[in-house]
Amino acid sequence: MTAAAELLAIGAAAARIGVAASTLRTWERRYGLAPTGRSPGGHRRYTGEDLALLERMHALTLAGRTPARAALEALRDEDADDAPGARGAAGDDGTADAGGPTPARSGGPGGRVLAVPGAGPRVQGLARAASRLDVDAAAEIVEEALAADGVVHTYDTLLRPVLVAAGEAWARTGSGIEVEHLFSEAAVEALRHHRRSLRARLGTEPPVLLACAPRDHHVIPLHVLSAALA
Repeated sequence: MTAAAELLAIGAAAARIGVAASTLRTWERRYGLAPTGRSPGGHRRYTGEDLALLERMHALTLAGRTPARAALEALRDEDADDAPGARGAAGDDGTADAGGPTPARSGGPGGRVLAVPGAGPRVQGLARAASRLDVDAAAEIVEEALAADGVVHTYDTLLRPVLVAAGEAWARTGSGIEVEHLFSEAAVEALRHHRRSLRARLGTEPPVLLACAPRDHHVIPLHVLSAALA
């Protein structure tokens, strides 16, 4: 799909970048990073160029910039890219960076992005957040999926594919265990938050005792069951 034809709603754009939709709303409100496209029905949509700008903003925040500074640099780089004859934006050291969008497979502190072949934008966004060791973004993506799709569907279509990818990456390379641990932490926190919100809204039921088998260190399914029973 070409950049001109790519039009994403805020949820899909957030998943593509690897942040929460609320983060994009904050960036729009505070820094003017608003969607510039329109759907045939007149709804605001993020274009390919918008996504490239958001990717740049996110990469700068991961590199340690404050959000305000990251937005300023991202917008400045966009202006430089649009200038006639521009070949790239100057980095902090004065050298020129190669033009074009951020490589899709680049990672953050956690290394390369987990490969989840054939996955949709939300799964790819969660894999990207986990690979960057961004626990807050990962938890927010899971929380939004739980609120929209429920516990079982979120586990089957979002959590399990990323968990399998993390396990396979570790088995294949012997590295990246920190990605699996961070992903598990984010998933468990999101499931606990969802369970608490359900109990606050629906009331409590008689308690059910859940426990892992001996030497079973993978507790996400247990928390999924706990949230589903709530």
